[in-house]
Amino acid sequence: MKANSHRIFGGNFVSSNASERFFITAKDGSRAVAIEDSTVRWCDTSDQDYNFMPLLSKLGGFKHAVVSKDAEYVCLYSDVEFRMIEIPWGYKDASSMARAFQKCSHKLGRGEARYKQILFHPLACQQNTLVILKDDDSVTIAYWKDITGTKDVVLNLSGGAYSLDSYVSDIESITFGVDGITLYALSISEGADIYSFYPCLPPVIDIPENLLDELMYKSLIQYEELTAETKSEIKENTIKQLQFVSKLRGSQSGVKSREIHSELRQVRAQGPFTMAPFPDEIYGCNGRMICSMPIDQNKQLLIMALDDGKVAIFFQDLEPTMNWAFAGYSFNNSLVLVELIKLEIRSIKQIMVEKKLPGRFSVLADNGMVSVDTTRWSTVLAKCLDESDLRPLGALDFKSETTFLQYNSTPQSVAFWSSNTEQCIVTVTATNIMTKEIIRRHEESEEIKMSSEESVPKKAYEAPYSQHIDEIMQLSRRFQKELAKSPGKIIDPRDRQVPLNNESNEKQLELLTEVSKELFQKIALGQSLGAALHNRLLEQQSDLSHQLKISEELIHKRDGIQDTLAWQTTRFGQLEARHSKLRTRLDKLKDNLSKIGESNKFKQMAISKKEMDWFREIRAQVLMFNQNVRSYQKQHEQLAFLRKELARISTMGADNESRSREEWQELHRMLQEDTRILQKCSHELNIASRQVPANP
Repeated sequence: MKANSHRIFGGNFVSSNASERFFITAKDGSRAVAIEDSTVRWCDTSDQDYNFMPLLSKLGGFKHAVVSKDAEYVCLYSDVEFRMIEIPWGYKDASSMARAFQKCSHKLGRGEARYKQILFHPLACQQNTLVILKDDDSVTIAYWKDITGTKDVVLNLSGGAYSLDSYVSDIESITFGVDGITLYALSISEGADIYSFYPCLPPVIDIPENLLDELMYKSLIQYEELTAETKSEIKENTIKQLQFVSKLRGSQSGVKSREIHSELRQVRAQGPFTMAPFPDEIYGCNGRMICSMPIDQNKQLLIMALDDGKVAIFFQDLEPTMNWAFAGYSFNNSLVLVELIKLEIRSIKQIMVEKKLPGRFSVLADNGMVSVDTTRWSTVLAKCLDESDLRPLGALDFKSETTFLQYNSTPQSVAFWSSNTEQCIVTVTATNIMTKEIIRRHEESEEIKMSSEESVPKKAYEAPYSQHIDEIMQLSRRFQKELAKSPGKIIDPRDRQVPLNNESNEKQLELLTEVSKELFQKIALGQSLGAALHNRLLEQQSDLSHQLKISEELIHKRDGIQDTLAWQTTRFGQLEARHSKLRTRLDKLKDNLSKIGESNKFKQMAISKKEMDWFREIRAQVLMFNQNVRSYQKQHEQLAFLRKELARISTMGADNESRSREEWQELHRMLQEDTRILQKCSHELNIASRQVPANP
């Protein structure tokens, strides 16, 4: 099934007037989650159907949605509130337990710093840690199951525990590197500066062993490179990093997760990163967002979007150290500008990267989407780094392929979709579902095609309903509940007595405005229900027409089967009677053979003269065949000898070559004639042997 025709997008997902509509995927694009107004849907992209669960309350102002790495949790947030929803993948019908899966909701009070960006920590155990950027530039590593609890750590405090020289101001965007413990921050106080919080650790970390080994090797190399001239803060950070990684690696044996002490989680920013060469086109521009793009298993490029529509791609050429204690620390914070891309858009809303698509990313704007493919040079770069051979980079053209897709309506979400039959980029607009196929190399395409043909089973007919009836009934119950509610605003009886046409009717107009808002919300909900019921009726009508057509075909086939059945029944009776006769004759023949075998008369019967002559003739033919076989063997030996002689004679001169070839051809013709005679004798012998009885 194609992505844009999947049932998760059915019903009123793209036809309702809800302003909050999200579509996100995780686990390499194999799990999809769609959220609209008051319902959350989820599915495995290789399945034909989806599951759903009603939300306890409407979205009401949420503008962003992030998903954990395995799509176990979804976080919806606005600038004043976030809501955490657990996706019950193991349940088929979660509607009755909807309250249990909507874990928590936290709303900020007056005077508190507003939410700017929220991420899931990629290495947090059980996906229970959020990294929250607020508009006061603080970064909170929060245990969301106990928000504002003792496990929370706040970084980059202004006027707090750290002095101002360690404070990074005007942070616009944050992102994690591919290692999962480096948090990059984009500051726009001076246009576009990049800082990092390294290491950025959750309360309980679940870190892969290969990452631990890589950190250990890097720490050992950095420690061995220390000299007497190295600055004291670099020495202290390097030694502390080696001790931290060694302890973490030593305690990891047989332990899946490791608790991190709060002192080790309290780190300071380092940077800003130098950018070389720094292009003149960036001057006067401000950063918009930042994200990391993998180019292989453990290498990355940093993508920085600017407010004028440009996208800068950087490579981190040096390895920094971890920093816990020093303000204004900067060591090996270096970026190399690989490419500056001028896109056909200006207002960048989102950058989507996917681990399963190394070297590719998509940029979402108000009027469309731009797909950027850097694999032409990023795969070469990754290979050069693996092989420590930079010579191929000299002739490499660092220019990416860009594809601009313009939409009539404003796109709202973009995500990577990966199923058994399709890999594509899905863009959700207000009225449609758009897909862009992932273009791969020929070998990869053939491999995907073969695996798809083998893995997709043939399925029986399924009713073409785009929306579950339970979901429609849930919407109906909600509409009935809203209708039963009394107006939220109670009008004072004295105000109701005053005529509307008066000189001071502002208060009455205000009351009517509030009442009309509630009324319009109910009308919109009723319209959504009516559209869902209308679509359901059309689908049921289509399904009924299909069923009637199939029923007509079955009735027609039934008449033909009944006509054929009568003839086949008669024919079967005749064959069965003939079979019984043959069976009787066969049993009688077996009895006769048994009697003949047990009779002494046939055992003592002498061989006749005719049979003796026949046996002598067969014996003579067998002896002749044996003689021919020996003759053939002798000729084969002679042939081998002649072949050796011919090889020797061929070196004596060109004059003897033609004569030897003629003799060889003559001998070959003679042997072919002997072979033909032997085959004829063998054939006659086989015929004669079949005529000789087994027990004479």
